Amino acid sequence: MPLQGQSLAPADLIFAIAGRPQRKVHALELFRSGYAPRLLLSFGRFELRWARELDLPAPVDLVAAARAIPAPQRHFFVLFDGAGAHVEPLRRRRFGTWNELRALACWLALRPEIRSLLIVSDGAHLRRVRMCCRALLPEQLQLCFLAVPHRSQPQQGAGSRHADSLPASVLAERLKIPLYLVLVWVQKLRNALGGARRTH
Repeated sequence: MPLQGQSLAPADLIFAIAGRPQRKVHALELFRSGYAPRLLLSFGRFELRWARELDLPAPVDLVAAARAIPAPQRHFFVLFDGAGAHVEPLRRRRFGTWNELRALACWLALRPEIRSLLIVSDGAHLRRVRMCCRALLPEQLQLCFLAVPHRSQPQQGAGSRHADSLPASVLAERLKIPLYLVLVWVQKLRNALGGARRTH
């Protein structure tokens, strides 16, 4: 479901953030319903094995793709479009959501034809996602933030690492918000300094 005040409309790309299996399940439902011609799924290191349990639009073997990459560095973007599946490894850094969306900003910079996005995550997580997007993504992008409905459940056995309770996840999000406010402030300062240098 969209966040309050937003309406769900077709976009150029659906993006599901790494983490709980429900995010991928809901993004796949939207993709198959025709809400975007392209679907970008983000897979962290602990998601690679259960990715096989998802009903993906095209076959992908992320376990094989990860063999040459040290375990702590395993993170992938997987794009599904009319040409099949495309796997792209990401450089793993601290502050997962922040650097995941920074990687998305770099990915989008190479694809200027993408002007609108549906971004899928848990409702509790989306506040932090929106903070990151405002700081890192171009202002001209049209963004719609979609909270995963409670009915979207992972396939049996998938993602047991992420099966913690909803109240615990809400508490974790509240603890992370102050840190992310600092990251956003630092990014805004960098943007301002960069803009000042370009004007001289």
